[in-house]
Parts: sequence; C-alpha cells; structure tokens
Amino acid sequence: MLRRVSRALLASALVSLLLGTAFGFGQIPVGDHPRSIAVGDFNRDGWDDFAVANELSNDITICLAKGDGTFDCKVDVVKYDAYKPVIPMAIATGDLDNDGDLDLALAACGLTLETKTDPYGQPYVVGFFNIFTFKGKGDGTFSLDKKYLAGECPRAISLADLDRNGKLDIIIANSGTNDLTLFIDAKKKELKLVKDAKVCATPVALAVSDFNRDAMLDVAVACSEADEVWAFLGDGKGGLEVSQIVGVGSRPLDVKAGDLNRDAKPDLAVANSETNDVWTLFGDGTGKFTVHKRYRVDQAPSALIVQDFNGDCRLDIAVTNALANDVWILSGRPEGEFEAVAGKFAVGDRPVAIASGNFDPERDIYPDLAVANELTNDVTILLGIGAGRFAPFMIPPPNQPPVADFTWTPQVPKIGETVKFDGSASHDPDGQVVSWWWDFGDGTTGTGKTVEHVYQKENTYKVCLTVTDNLGAKSEPKCKDLTVSAVPPPPPPPEAVKAPTVGKEPSGLASGDFDGDGDEDLAVANQGSDDLSILLGAGE
Repeated sequence: MLRRVSRALLASALVSLLLGTAFGFGQIPVGDHPRSIAVGDFNRDGWDDFAVANELSNDITICLAKGDGTFDCKVDVVKYDAYKPVIPMAIATGDLDNDGDLDLALAACGLTLETKTDPYGQPYVVGFFNIFTFKGKGDGTFSLDKKYLAGECPRAISLADLDRNGKLDIIIANSGTNDLTLFIDAKKKELKLVKDAKVCATPVALAVSDFNRDAMLDVAVACSEADEVWAFLGDGKGGLEVSQIVGVGSRPLDVKAGDLNRDAKPDLAVANSETNDVWTLFGDGTGKFTVHKRYRVDQAPSALIVQDFNGDCRLDIAVTNALANDVWILSGRPEGEFEAVAGKFAVGDRPVAIASGNFDPERDIYPDLAVANELTNDVTILLGIGAGRFAPFMIPPPNQPPVADFTWTPQVPKIGETVKFDGSASHDPDGQVVSWWWDFGDGTTGTGKTVEHVYQKENTYKVCLTVTDNLGAKSEPKCKDLTVSAVPPPPPPPEAVKAPTVGKEPSGLASGDFDGDGDEDLAVANQGSDDLSILLGAGE
C-alpha cells in the first residue's frame, strides 16, 4: 500500500536523496526479475496503472491504481491459456483492436511450443511463438488474443500505425538474429532494407517518430554490440528503409525520440551503458542525425524517457543507472542543452526499465515515474514535485490486525444470573478497535465493548470475542471457557434449642454462680417432686 509522504518527511527524503544517502522507502513487489514496464489506464477509471514483464517468473504483473495512492497488484488477471511466455523481455500497451480498451503486446526471448497429440497418443510440436497480444477487457484483466513468431530473442517491442490505416502495428527488435520483425494488420511483414535484411548487432531498443516530417512514422534502433543507432524511414505502407547509421557510446541500451532543442524536428537521446553517458542526436528534419553532446551520468545507464518534468515547456531526460541504483534527471536548457541540476533519486537494486504516468492521488501537473528494479523484484514509484525533482511514495508496514481479549463478572455465574462481559482489554498495535462481536457459546451473539448476558442452563460455555480495527482488519477470535453453575437449594432451617428439663411442678427460681465459672446459673425448686434442679449457665 502506498501513501503520500508528509511535508516534513518529504523534505528529509529530498535531503537524503540529493546527498546520495540511503532513505528507507519501500517498493511495490512484482514478479521475478522485472525487465520492462508499460503504463496505461487499464480499467478506465481515470487513474494510470502499469504492467510489468517478469523475466524469470515468466508472467505479467498488473498493478491497478486505486486512486488513493495505493496499487492492487496481481499476476492472475492475465490469462495465457496454454501459451505462457518464456523469458518475457519487453511489454507495450495500446488499443490494438480499436475497442476503447487498452491491450498488451509482449515479446519473449524464449519459445513457447504449441503441441498436438497424434492418433497414438504421442505429442508433437506444431508451432513456436515468442510474441503475444492480450486483449484488455476494460476492467484490468486480459486474455490471450494472438500469438506470433518473430526472430530470435526479441528484446524490444513498440506499437505504432506504420501503414496509416488507423490500426496499431507491432515492431519487434530481435537481438538473437540481429533484425526487425513487423506485424502489419496482424500479418507478418518482412522488412525490405536498402542493403541487407539484417540490422546492426544486437538490437535492443526502439524509438518511433516522424523523423523527416512527411506524416509517416519512422523508427530508430539502438544496437548494443555495434555501438550504433540505425534510423529507418517509413513509407506509410508498413515498409522501412535505412536512412542513416550513427555511431554512439559503448553498449547503447535505450533510445528515445523527442524535440530536444525545440526546432520542430525530432531528435534522439541514447543511454550508453559502458561509457556511463547519455548522447543527444539532433535531427535535421530529413531523417538524418548529428551527435550534439555527451552527458556523463552514473554507472551503467540502462533506460531513459524524454518528457517535460518541470513544466517549463522544454523536454527533460530521466535515466536509470543499473549499477548505481538511482535515477538521474537531466533538465532541458535553451538550445537543446541539458544539465543535471535536479540531482539523483534512489530506487531499488538494478533498475532496468522506466516509464512515466500520473500516479499522484492529488493529480498534480507533474509527471511521476515508475522504475522496474531487476534484483529486488519490485517497482519504485517516484512522485514528481516540480523543478524536475521527485520524492518516493512511502509504503507503510501492512496493517496489523487487532488483538481481542475480555473479562467477565461474576467469575462463576449461576443459572439466571446476569453476566457482564467487558472487551476493554482488546487493543490494536497500529490503530484502534472500533467494533466488538461476541459469541456467548449458547447459540446467541452480541455486539459492543461491554455486554450483558443471562445463561439458562448449567454448562461450560466457550465464549469468543472478535474485534475489528479502524482499517477493517479482524482479530483472531479470543475464546475462553465460562462455567455456569446450578442455583443451590435453600439452607435447612436451624435446629430448635431444647429447653432444659427440671423436676415436677417447678415453683421457685433463683440465680447465682454456683460453680464459680463466672457464668450465671439457675436453681429451680420443684414442688411436685420435692427436689431442686440446678441449671449451670454455658455463657451463651
């Protein structure tokens, strides 16, 4: 669960981040080794969600924004049927079928086999697939739609309308076969290049824009082993033709397009992992590019995005640095210059992918960032707060359930006697108890912190109390045995005191201490029996 930081905590976080010190914020758990992230409103509630391709768990995590700064992340909302991807490497989102709901396109490095069974019960392979599309249902769930076979180990995927028919096409960069694959109108279309069907060694990233301003989309490809960026011009029919090959830094891992110098001509930004820098290439509006400048960043830049983060109408660059575990912001300046004035922002271990969206529950004007961290298996959300700076969403510990406890009086009630139960001993470690539910063990229940109950039969009853806290968490039932005894019978009447006996026809009485014990005694003269009875006093 994510919560917005307070102003004091935010200030402390910014100081820690700008100084490069550790700051204890949490990440959103996803699958094993997240490699790619795509942002979009998957359930059409007006909030940006995100999807993550997980390389080692072979699945997709869908995280839906709740609108209060929290996300609900699940892996079971994408239905693969019998065609689960193997080693997913790249994911993209767009409305592939023009139904108003966002869909997903996934590229996997491994092959998924389609098998059938022969008449003898033996399975045999009938097809291989490594590209999958999943139809969005508009509620945050997806089902397998189509499956294709591209080149070996595709590493990048983009969606764009290359043939200008109003439908998104799929562009794949295949790092294993050093080529591109296009799926135009859901049909595989081989590239027709000027010199060769291959592209540079190990294509790993794609950027799409109209480089020569002819209203037809073009493609740039970053090739990590060749240290090159290839620019292709689109013909508006789904075909691409090489326009230029530009040498860049060592091991480029990402490329993005944008008008960096505000001359209305698309430019390119390239992240070079081994030379620890970002290169800007200025476009001339004909599909040609020249290297403008090299900007030093942190260790092993792995991914970047181009966007206006500070609201000054100039594009900025956000770059993830895989070995430094941070994000750098290069703020745009006049004439297409950049400056790392906004500082660096800590994320998880080995960030490899980055995307932007509006995740802030306050819906401010500043773009936010989602960063996929490969080794910590999570996504860091950074809130844009203006001036090109970002602050982490805080993830508090999960809500702890309350603990129920109670007492009662009298301790051993009798049949028909009122028993008073008190749940005041219940407590919540991180909130407050707001409701109490009682089970008296005789088939009846009650509610309230203190309740009264009368038992009608002699028995030992198991009384249980369950409490709920202010966030809706329920306690484990606390149960205790209560014994109800029968009403005891009334005590027997006291024995009558026997009157002392004397002689016949007592006619005289005198008193005195005849035995010297300090108690008064009696002497009775009996006329009928001519004798004297002495009654010794017992002091009672």
